[in-house]
Amino acid sequence: MDIILSLAITLAIEVPIYMILKHRDMKLFAIASLLNIILNLSMNIGLSYVTEPGLYWLILSLSEVATTLIEATVIYLFMKFKYFKVLLFAFIANLSSFLLGYLLSLTGLYETKIALYVVTGLFLSIYLFSYAFVLTVTILNYRNRNDDSRRDN
Repeated sequence: MDIILSLAITLAIEVPIYMILKHRDMKLFAIASLLNIILNLSMNIGLSYVTEPGLYWLILSLSEVATTLIEATVIYLFMKFKYFKVLLFAFIANLSSFLLGYLLSLTGLYETKIALYVVTGLFLSIYLFSYAFVLTVTILNYRNRNDDSRRDN
């Protein structure tokens, strides 16, 4: 259950931060979502096997650095943004989701079902609304471009 909550927090925090780079872009939305799902699940499944606290924090730190670099590089390659700008957004996104998760774990809310339901519900609401919004805007822009190109003929 912690893995699902961690993924929900990560997606709810990081994807909207990446969308600031280029709002209303389905390609960026899909890339950021897929990257976060793959990397967050991989990292948390791997960390679930680490039992020694010192080793856990070392692996977590290295994983967060690697995740930041991977996300920045993949988004840079697919979206052609300036690398430093993407790296900065990746750093902010990963630091934000890490800090929120860490604060939840300190307060003990991370282990409660209430936190799971609230965060997962919030995530699903924001994520599905964002997806529907971006998809609607993309379709409307596509239709407007087609209407404009017909008028030129």
